[in-house]
Amino acid sequence: MGGMDAGWRARVSPFEMPASRGPGTAILERIELEVWWMSGDKRRTFTVDAFRRKQLREGDLAALGKPAP
Repeated sequence: MGGMDAGWRARVSPFEMPASRGPGTAILERIELEVWWMSGDKRRTFTVDAFRRKQLREGDLAALGKPAP
């Protein structure tokens, strides 16, 4: 970055998930990318959102803290 104070943050979270779910269930995830940099003493940001379809795997539900019904 040529000495510029800057960075980024990515976050993936469930956006749409059926109530009845288990391994192999198709869900929709939201992907948010925030890029930031300092311009003088002001923090500037640029955010991009995207969505992707995913099939749940065995360990995904436990990671979400939501047991399968």
